[in-house]
Amino acid sequence: MTFLPATAIIAGGTGSRLGGNKLATKLGNVTLFDHAVHLARGYTDIVIVVVRDEQADIPVNPLERVYDDPAIAGPLAGIAAALNWGQANGRTHILALASDTPFLPANLLDRLRHHINGDNIIFGDYDGRLQPLASLWPVSALRHLPGYLASGKKSVIGFGEYIGLVTVSWPLGEINPFFNINDPGDLSEAEQMFMLHLRNKSV
Repeated sequence: MTFLPATAIIAGGTGSRLGGNKLATKLGNVTLFDHAVHLARGYTDIVIVVVRDEQADIPVNPLERVYDDPAIAGPLAGIAAALNWGQANGRTHILALASDTPFLPANLLDRLRHHINGDNIIFGDYDGRLQPLASLWPVSALRHLPGYLASGKKSVIGFGEYIGLVTVSWPLGEINPFFNINDPGDLSEAEQMFMLHLRNKSV
């Protein structure tokens, strides 16, 4: 089967622990949103951003906006919206990324896609921690969503497990490639990691 992925930046969170608009928070003089867009465009030819509603305050960017499924709570609403968009636009898979993980590995999609098997969902894994928003989803997963929601559950990891979950581990290194920024302490740590990342790239 032809592999036609698109990347979805899942950006429905409010960023309250960072004082409001997380996407506009800067790391190395670049917004977290622009870091996410740059990474996403390195993976696929089409990138969308999934936001909570039309009032979402995201930095100016020409990406197509897709809105969370209002009938579903939490991050799973963004996954569902991205899968629906992918199905409607002839895509076979959605690479789901967080908007606050600026160090994602360049080979993320390449490594995940090697584990495609039917409807299985493929998550990155680092040091034993699953990465539900560094994951590859076949749009065919949508057919399992009503049954999962009927069970009363609503987590992204739970949905992956319900369908069939495969994990791909990354080796430990100086920088956690899946580090995400949720609060000022994380941002301070990320700034140190960013400087190390720049030094490593220049060597």
